[in-house]
Amino acid sequence: MNANSKKNGIFTTIKVKNAIPFFLEFHLKRLKIEERRDLVLQKIDYLQKENNQVTYALKIIVENGYILFETRALPTNTAVSAISYTTKKLLPVVKQTDRTIYEKAKQKAQKDNAQEAIFVDKNNILETTIANLVSEEKGQLITPTLTKQGLKGITRQILLNSGLVIEKDIPISIEYPLLAINCLRIMQIEKMDNKTLPSSKSLYKQVSKILQKAEEEYANSYNR
Repeated sequence: MNANSKKNGIFTTIKVKNAIPFFLEFHLKRLKIEERRDLVLQKIDYLQKENNQVTYALKIIVENGYILFETRALPTNTAVSAISYTTKKLLPVVKQTDRTIYEKAKQKAQKDNAQEAIFVDKNNILETTIANLVSEEKGQLITPTLTKQGLKGITRQILLNSGLVIEKDIPISIEYPLLAINCLRIMQIEKMDNKTLPSSKSLYKQVSKILQKAEEEYANSYNR
């Protein structure tokens, strides 16, 4: 496999906690490798037996018929500053190993003394370079509508499936609290384009509660 081969692949990242790969079936379906479930479980068993790893982030890469694995520590929940970022290219609907569009956005953010970039289309926010978004408007939890572009992440879908979150266009002029969410963590967006956004313990608590409940239900029903 040459040095540039990963540029042609797709990937997903799973939270593994106490050797349980959360929402594994959804991740495998996204990669279209449902039939390779046993291979993933073998890798998890190996990491537990050989490296005593039971809690970590597991990245699964599919490229040219190969399945590759990478692990790293689970990141912690944090607060970040962000910039708005507009691109002429449509955002991928799956996670691609060619991260050029995201790397450029992240570089622009860092240049502007921010940690993240929020993609914008027609004055509406879409997603960050690594996460979907969720906000609270007048007591209603909302996540940006994604139609022709942007990743409809698994964590985002879990929130929608709860019936407590709805899709709605969120303008760049947002005045409400904003969280970035993915399978690994929750990040509060403190600022966007140097404008301070309100924080909300209520929003954070509600989102955390939905995700914790989903994880508990999955763990209780998890069957090797």
